Amino acid sequence: MGESQNHIHLVKIARKYILSLIPAGNTKLLCADLPDEIEKPLSIYGKFKPDLYYSFNNLLIIGEAKTLNDFERTHSVEQFDSYIKYCNNFEGTSILVISVPWQLHKTAKNYFCRKKRKEVLNIKFIILNELGMIEEI
Repeated sequence: MGESQNHIHLVKIARKYILSLIPAGNTKLLCADLPDEIEKPLSIYGKFKPDLYYSFNNLLIIGEAKTLNDFERTHSVEQFDSYIKYCNNFEGTSILVISVPWQLHKTAKNYFCRKKRKEVLNIKFIILNELGMIEEI
């Protein structure tokens, strides 16, 4: 599987998980940056476009997929910071779902645990991978 196919696969894993969090009548409100989706997510702060976005009433969910070669890039760190700030400013429940290959699961978990220790964040982080492992931070 090529890098972009891996990314699409990870986005689909995150979409499936996020759909389980959304009330059944609202699933059409989930925007996904996938080839078969019409509604694409808008940019956060006009700068970064998440792979998945849902906001209705008092629930905000942002989903982002990162491949092996992508997680630690400067661009990814800037994306994470932007999404964290956006989620933290949301009045209600905010969840940031990060979908990564199994080899990155521990790295991603440690990264977001450190973020939560350093800053006062009112965000739930969910780390998941293609093997079905799901961890809440």
